[in-house]
Amino acid sequence: MLARRFSTKLVALTLAAAIAIVSTSCGTLLYPERRGQPRGVIDPGVLLLDAVGLIFFVVPGLAAFAVDFASGAIYFPPAAYAPPPAYGPLSQNPPRREDLVKVQVPRDELTQAKIEQVVSEQTGAAGESQARPVLRRGDVGSG
Repeated sequence: MLARRFSTKLVALTLAAAIAIVSTSCGTLLYPERRGQPRGVIDPGVLLLDAVGLIFFVVPGLAAFAVDFASGAIYFPPAAYAPPPAYGPLSQNPPRREDLVKVQVPRDELTQAKIEQVVSEQTGAAGESQARPVLRRGDVGSG
């Protein structure tokens, strides 16, 4: 009976310690998307939070440092994983009104080639358009 009570307490204590170790890693909790990334520049905010944990609670603080360094969550994301631009094809934000340029082209000159020419003149980007043709209701066969 005494051995069973001891083993139950030991299992409960081990489980509580494991949960405490996993839940004290600040970078892993704050930035779960950083897990598994390569080494890089250390994020001072995560470093400071882990250090505070180390000052107040030695074992959980050490566990936080160990987990954050091992998982890579303590590092800033590499430049390849930087946030997308504020606007453009990779963003969710439309261009701001002051960024738009109005171009006048006579209606009878509006062809695919003329549009590509005007766009390349305005943007400085030359090359073929990667735009897909727009389908209209009558273009798609029924059935």
